[in-house]
Amino acid sequence: YVVSSNCVNSVFAGTTTINGNSNDVAFDVCKYDTYTIPTVTVADAQVTINGKVECTGGKLNINAGTFNGAITTDAGYTAGDIVIRGGRFANEPAAEYVAAGFSVILASDGMYEIGFDLAGMIAAYNASTAAEAFVITIPAGEFEVSDMIIAQNIAGKSLVIKAETPNATTLKLKADAISKFMFLVDGCSSQDETRTIAIEGINFDLTAVTSGTAAVLYGLKASDSYISALGYTPLGPNVRYPHDVTFRNCSLVGDVNSMMAYVENGTSGKNFSFINCEVTNAGYLASAYVENIVAKNCTGVNVKHFLNNQTSGITMDGCTVDCYTDYAVRTNGGVLNITNNTFNMTYTGTDTPQAAIVLRGNAAPEAICTGNTINKTATTMNDLYCLTAWTVNGEAKVAGTAVNF
Repeated sequence: YVVSSNCVNSVFAGTTTINGNSNDVAFDVCKYDTYTIPTVTVADAQVTINGKVECTGGKLNINAGTFNGAITTDAGYTAGDIVIRGGRFANEPAAEYVAAGFSVILASDGMYEIGFDLAGMIAAYNASTAAEAFVITIPAGEFEVSDMIIAQNIAGKSLVIKAETPNATTLKLKADAISKFMFLVDGCSSQDETRTIAIEGINFDLTAVTSGTAAVLYGLKASDSYISALGYTPLGPNVRYPHDVTFRNCSLVGDVNSMMAYVENGTSGKNFSFINCEVTNAGYLASAYVENIVAKNCTGVNVKHFLNNQTSGITMDGCTVDCYTDYAVRTNGGVLNITNNTFNMTYTGTDTPQAAIVLRGNAAPEAICTGNTINKTATTMNDLYCLTAWTVNGEAKVAGTAVNF
């Protein structure tokens, strides 16, 4: 044994190499006599283990590192005694020791690598019959993902997808994604508010998709070809009504056609919220046919637009938006609450109407716009424009009215 761990907890980290001969034990994890069961953690990718790892009573956590020898165990070892969440291995690790949500991949150099299996975790959520929270925790690092369908199929069932360390995880949309979306939501014919989806603390990179609309989340509709293209069997009469989705402390970088959420006409979505989120070089934070969109303390940096709700209802508070086109926020009806935001409108073109906030719809809806700072480069840019009749801060406005607060 080069290193023997019998009675204390040990962490191998940084640039650490343990050299044992090919038939020797580089280190062991062994409970000795009446001492406390030891736990050994291999923490960093720079750790290299040359030789065997022998487990005879202690616990072993592998988060990273290179292992150029076998891991051997005594009889009686169970899944919780060895937990593998990363690393590269000359010998294929036993499946029972690979943590849930991770998979073993044979690399081109013949080594076995541990990768996070987000698609597998989504599939496990969809298959679950428990009406309770299902939490997927993604480790730090960058992962390429795409085309995963989330089904809101059981009353009381909720899904949380979160970064293990906030903002240390990046999900990058694959350039060859069939749908050009990461998550496609099957609303399962219901708007049951107990079936929620929360996405927390994750950075999203959509820059690999350079043509067509790309989004982190897309609401499915009955006519979508993606259903058959992805081999998905819907879990309800139809896939409409994506609902009760919250993005919290997330960021996105993309291009003019990308956004966090995209919900098309015919989908009938409801209750989409964005809390402390940032989008950079994007088309929108969200463009949707959704009843009620909420954005609080969000930021749009160099965005084409920010919020475009083709159905009804927007609440926006404490946001800062740098917008280079003819509008930042547009809605089609309902109640609009735009309060305590900052708009930096740099558009100098000739499109009309030009306004930070554009109102349309046919139901004479109501807009409350107070406490906002609206900075405009062009004198032709308005604070607000009514394409149809609205009530704005208690005053009736006819179609074609420009408002400057």
